[in-house]
Amino acid sequence: MDEHVRGVARTVRNRCAVGDRARRVLAVLGVLAVVSTACLAPNEWDPTGRAPIGNLEIVTDAAGGIRVRGWALDPESSASIPVKVGVGGVVHTTTADLERADVARAYPGKGSRHGFDHTFGPLSTGLHGICVWVENTVGGGEDRLLGCDNIVVSDGSPRGNLETATAAAPLTVTASGWVYDPNTPDPVDVVVTIDGELAARTTADGRRPDVGASHGRPNSGFHTEVTTLPGSHQVCVAAFNVGFGAPRLLGCRDVVVADTESDHRPTGHLVEVTPTGADSVRVEGVASDPDGVAGLQVRLTVDPGSAGETSVLLDVAGGTFATELSGLSEGLHSLCPTGLDIDGGVGVRGERDFVCGSVVLGEVAVGTGGAAGDASWVAPPPGHELRTTSRDAGVSVALRDGSTMWFFGDTLQKDTAGDLEYFVNNSAAWASAGAPTVTLDAVDPSGAAPAPYQFVDAPDFCSGGEYPNPALWPESAVAVPQADGTDRILVFMSKVCLGDEFLEIEGLGMALVELTYDPGDPPDEERIVGTVTELELFGAEHPYGRAAVLGGDGSTIHTYECGRFDPDDQAAWDSCTVGRVAFAQRADPSAWRFYAGGDPEADSSWVADADSAAPIESPTGSEVTAPVAAFNIKADASHGAYVMVYSPWPGFTDRVEVRVATTPVGPFTDPVTVVLPGCEETTGGVTYLCYAGTAQPALSESGLLGIGYYDQLVTTSPLRGQYMTVTVPFSVVLTGAP
Repeated sequence: MDEHVRGVARTVRNRCAVGDRARRVLAVLGVLAVVSTACLAPNEWDPTGRAPIGNLEIVTDAAGGIRVRGWALDPESSASIPVKVGVGGVVHTTTADLERADVARAYPGKGSRHGFDHTFGPLSTGLHGICVWVENTVGGGEDRLLGCDNIVVSDGSPRGNLETATAAAPLTVTASGWVYDPNTPDPVDVVVTIDGELAARTTADGRRPDVGASHGRPNSGFHTEVTTLPGSHQVCVAAFNVGFGAPRLLGCRDVVVADTESDHRPTGHLVEVTPTGADSVRVEGVASDPDGVAGLQVRLTVDPGSAGETSVLLDVAGGTFATELSGLSEGLHSLCPTGLDIDGGVGVRGERDFVCGSVVLGEVAVGTGGAAGDASWVAPPPGHELRTTSRDAGVSVALRDGSTMWFFGDTLQKDTAGDLEYFVNNSAAWASAGAPTVTLDAVDPSGAAPAPYQFVDAPDFCSGGEYPNPALWPESAVAVPQADGTDRILVFMSKVCLGDEFLEIEGLGMALVELTYDPGDPPDEERIVGTVTELELFGAEHPYGRAAVLGGDGSTIHTYECGRFDPDDQAAWDSCTVGRVAFAQRADPSAWRFYAGGDPEADSSWVADADSAAPIESPTGSEVTAPVAAFNIKADASHGAYVMVYSPWPGFTDRVEVRVATTPVGPFTDPVTVVLPGCEETTGGVTYLCYAGTAQPALSESGLLGIGYYDQLVTTSPLRGQYMTVTVPFSVVLTGAP
């Protein structure tokens, strides 16, 4: 046993010992601690039901101290109880009295103030053993050990990693990585030096979900480009210190900067990330180098920047590389390939980071290569009068004959001078079976220029408000097969009032719009018209319908919401909840019921009050959140799962995140990330991004996931965006799901 833990374990053993009971060895978080049988192990069953219970969730360095977080309660009381923390022969006491709504839901009648989050110190830098336990002070029964661990206490200086420093382009050096200071929740500044001279200063506030998962700092990334002279240079990056500690050198790299346009770095991407077991995943990819193939290698790094970072060198043979990784823990892992340069050629040299893949291991396991393929428009065929129409918020629904109905939000056209020719705030189009992205639009000839028809007119529900212009925006749609051979299509549409400026939006709730599709009479280049069946289906506080799926029985409608759009906090996220209703009662707001937790098959788990809805959760119990105006959920038959896709914070981005579940109510897995092509382009000094990422299962097939999104820039004359679709390597493996 490690000596650092031995002393703490001895303290726990002596405290818990009763008479001459035999002692035994308990494996606690991978650390062996000798504890008497009078002190129950973290997950040991208590036949009396009287011993305290709890969970030690976090034990981490806190810059000169140690932070512990978790929960604990005594089943014989609803009162908050003390928690003991032993380190270095000293026992500290804190109280589990913080709010924990999840614990209250799991143990009804015991209250919610059972959380603890305590940082203690100061401690000397270096390795310390720590144990956390709960004494039974309420009634009879034994004490409970929550866990033990070894923690390295830091000196409070910034921590991070210079991951890459490369000559990414002629006369340019690019440095990237992550860093944070444990003394402050705010991002810290880093400086880049070239040959000892200051070259740049930037803030490490970029989105890094992998660092968030491993260190709790999701906004700690940096990526900066510096112009320099050609030749060999040493590039170093250091972080400023805040409070206790000192500045930290994150690393140095030697780079060769070229003065030509020739790029001789390797290229490649992952083509398969497939979970193969509870702790294993198969990874395959392709790679090439303009200087040849002999000796080409790829370094695959697992969870870069985390405490558990590992890497393996893979030989490229026949243009491909592959490996199977094992020994991985349950949860999310990043898989990041880097092509190692082959000597030869003149120009840009060095390693090249490929797009990272990711995998979630668990009962429902998910893997993706991360790099989407080539994008295609959702548009009429070449030569059609509306071929270049720009339209966003693509909502699709598969119909019984294999065709697809599309609904779009803002639909507009600009002339070559950039002047607006027309604007329609919603439109619809049909695509035949086998060609889901080729829409066969009807043309309205009544205006000055050919234009699409509006799908449904918005009544004047904005009069007297701050923003006077009413609009109905499609959010989701489901098709319900009817006995007469038709499909009844339900479209959930946001009621919004618009101002005259960008993002002047007030949401008023959700309306229900319907239409019937007859496979014998498809709307091939014919106008599609919807009918408002309930304008006040949901109010602004709970606008269910952001996403919608048809239940497995073919007649139950499930809809979702993740909070309301807030003009003062346009990137806000909120917890996601789900409601349901029988198809026959869909237009009756009072008939809807909302999932409050428990067995989703039991009617008692569904309540009439949306305020009582329980958040959708991940398998670990964390709440699933998403941007309020940029997500959807679809039943994807190709993968046998419900797929949630959304554009992550701040909504305008170059990627989407994907979660999956086996039921409409979840739990939904932690998210894997997909990088979209052409979604961060600059023209005229303005950077254009993508938004409104959605699942498009009509494009999915075995091993590939269909995704849609709006790209703000697809042409520059005029500046115009378009709704796009891609596929990405994707797999779902049900290793133990019900």
